[in-house]
Amino acid sequence: MDIKLGYQIYSAREEAEKDLAAVCAKLKEFGYDGVEFAGFYGYTAEQINDILNANGLAAVSSHVPYVSIVEDMAGTIAFHKAIGCKFIAVPYLDEQTRPGAPGFAAAIRNIAKFGAMCKAEGIQLLYHNHDFEFIKLSGQYGLDFLYDAIPAELLATELDTCWVNVAGECPAAYIRKYAGRCPVVHLKDFIGAKKEGEIARSHLDLLAAVLALFRQFRQSRENVFGKKFDDDLSGDIRRDAQGEDGEIA
Repeated sequence: MDIKLGYQIYSAREEAEKDLAAVCAKLKEFGYDGVEFAGFYGYTAEQINDILNANGLAAVSSHVPYVSIVEDMAGTIAFHKAIGCKFIAVPYLDEQTRPGAPGFAAAIRNIAKFGAMCKAEGIQLLYHNHDFEFIKLSGQYGLDFLYDAIPAELLATELDTCWVNVAGECPAAYIRKYAGRCPVVHLKDFIGAKKEGEIARSHLDLLAAVLALFRQFRQSRENVFGKKFDDDLSGDIRRDAQGEDGEIA
């Protein structure tokens, strides 16, 4: 299976605000196959399609604020259908709607409703985690509570390896845990300060996360582009993903 690599345009949001077409052209030059949107910078669906087609990129997925989803579920779906985007992600829940907050129950209902609407239109809804979902609710993490509360067909995962790691859990283990329910993954690491005066350095095993990712795609039998899995690929990745220093190449 040929797993494709997409770039989260949010990471280049200032440049994209100035010239989205130039950003997409550079991403294609770098070798990316698609992009994940986080807003469309005032462009119409037709204009987005023109930019993507001109650069041979796919609209892999899109982060849409929870508030925007609730305000216009049908309109959100229509726009993403128009650009051929098969995955919409709830990227973040604010302090009033996240696990443990008074509005979390309503958020679950709204996400389930939107997920059903997406499914009816051939789109899969995702939830993108941070670390605040890793508080205990009824004996389990809020993230797991959310995925237990909403059927997999209505809500899949977009696990963020960085934030799972920040929360103190193993990203590879979480990818394995949600194998078959994990069509899009944010594969990233971090270095930075979590508390003033402290420098946090990650010990994330990216190779383990990558291998877990490939194995879960083998279980689900297809990735976000619908390609079939080559059973020999995981061995090739294990051999090829290490550089001279054992780092992911």
